[in-house]
Amino acid sequence: MVKPEKLCMDDFDEVPAPKRSLSKCQESKQTRAKISRNPFINFIFDFWKSNPTMNSREVFSRAGEKWRNMSPEEKSPYREMAKRAPKKRRRC
Repeated sequence: MVKPEKLCMDDFDEVPAPKRSLSKCQESKQTRAKISRNPFINFIFDFWKSNPTMNSREVFSRAGEKWRNMSPEEKSPYREMAKRAPKKRRRC
C-alpha cells in the first residue's frame, strides 16, 4: 500500500478564475454616461462627483440649496446637457 503525500496549499499554483464576458446590455451600462432630461438631476450627478464623501441626504440638501442660488448663466450647461439627452431611456 502506497502512502499518500501530504499536500500543502503552497504546492498549488494560484490561477485566477476566468472572467465571464459581459452581455451587450452590461457593457453599454458601464460605458454609458448618466445624462437626464432634467437639468437639476444632471447638476446633482456633478455635485456628487465633486463631493464623494458626503452621504446622499447631505448631497441632495446642499445641491438643492446651491441650485436655488445659482444664476441662469450658471445653470445653462446643465440645461444644454438635458436638451442633448435622449428622449427615451434605453432598456435592455
